[in-house]
Amino acid sequence: KGKGGKPEKNVDRLVSGDGDDSEADPSDQQEDHDVRKESNFGLFPHGKVVKCCILKSGKDSFEVSCRKSRINGGATADEPPSLGDKVPAYVDNTNSKGCFLRISRHSEARVMIKELTDGFVPDPVVAFPPGRLVLGRIKGGPKASGSGKELFDVDLRESSVSDKKRLTFDDIQVGDKYMGSVSRIEDYGAFVRIDRSDVAGLVHKSECSENYIAEVSSVYDPGDLVKVLVIRKDVEKKQLAFSMKASHFADDSTDESESEPDESGDEMEVDGDDTEKVPVDGEKEGEEIEED
Repeated sequence: KGKGGKPEKNVDRLVSGDGDDSEADPSDQQEDHDVRKESNFGLFPHGKVVKCCILKSGKDSFEVSCRKSRINGGATADEPPSLGDKVPAYVDNTNSKGCFLRISRHSEARVMIKELTDGFVPDPVVAFPPGRLVLGRIKGGPKASGSGKELFDVDLRESSVSDKKRLTFDDIQVGDKYMGSVSRIEDYGAFVRIDRSDVAGLVHKSECSENYIAEVSSVYDPGDLVKVLVIRKDVEKKQLAFSMKASHFADDSTDESESEPDESGDEMEVDGDDTEKVPVDGEKEGEEIEED
């Protein structure tokens, strides 16, 4: 950004594409070198010459975009999402209560901790680092945020984003095998929630392994992905009993899975543009996420 409406030297090179440093002060070059050495900006290291498109001209600075679609197709307005839309976004900042997302230049979102994923997340800060590309569904908003942008509420859970049919208690039969995740550990066993459902069942400690287990917590943790066999179904009480003994799955093919594959690895585009994972500025570092 330049002062007094005039771009500084680096911004001038950025817009014009002029990469000639022949007249640069040696001390400036050394300073630039030190910054590049100490900083990690991913695809955009300090001093890199790039093409960009000017989106907005201010009194003391320019707002630019390095997205190829902007450069090749011109600057078009980002349409705000609607309730129920699936939107790709970049993680901006994560804390113990959830995370903030950047949807577009004018739209951002917050995600409550309980809506980050269907399973248990031991450390959400590690699981959702700044710059991670995610896919979520708009569930509320927009509201005015502190930054002046439109703030939406987004649900990142696969069960909310996916359009595939969710399993119900009636769909599950004795003898069926499913992928699931451990939701809770007790002295007498582990509770497992079946993928793509809100259905959970108990794996008694005697069914957790072929061998005797003194403490289930010594073998399994909440959030572990497991495969279960339905061994009992109580329709009246709406209860299920599972087994995780390896002998039940010895003849299963290695690629067999009753649950649908995870869609988190699919390629996504933000606003129809190229989606390189680029770290974003932590504008909301330390900001609290509050539930209405």
